[in-house]
Amino acid sequence: MNPRSLLFVTADSERKLAKSADADGEWNFALRSARLQCLLVARALAVDPIETVTTDFRNLDALRAECLRARAAGFTAKLAIHPEQVGVINDAFQPSPAELEHARRVIAAFEAAPGSGAVALDGSMIDIVHLHAARRLLGSRKG
Repeated sequence: MNPRSLLFVTADSERKLAKSADADGEWNFALRSARLQCLLVARALAVDPIETVTTDFRNLDALRAECLRARAAGFTAKLAIHPEQVGVINDAFQPSPAELEHARRVIAAFEAAPGSGAVALDGSMIDIVHLHAARRLLGSRKG
């Protein structure tokens, strides 16, 4: 874990924001909003946003689904409260070979066009945001 991270921890938020779930069992609006703000602030500060724990530690299928949703939202990791969760979390947040290859190709496209703010790749225009995301995925924070 990056020593410069921002954690979203629901237990603290639940005490401050009252009831945690709505009638459908989903987080209430206040918790969803706090989670989004954590993610946005972490990105603005260029630190890793870390998702909260899954307290149902024996339900590894639910954990995996939560991890995939968190990763899709932009979180870079998830807290674990039980050793059995670690492997599922690590697998879910590990980039696929295709994602790694795409990131390498994005970086190569920008390196082939120094100073450009946007380049073409696979018939689409990509911009500096894509370059930053590719570098972040590959663990490089240059530029």
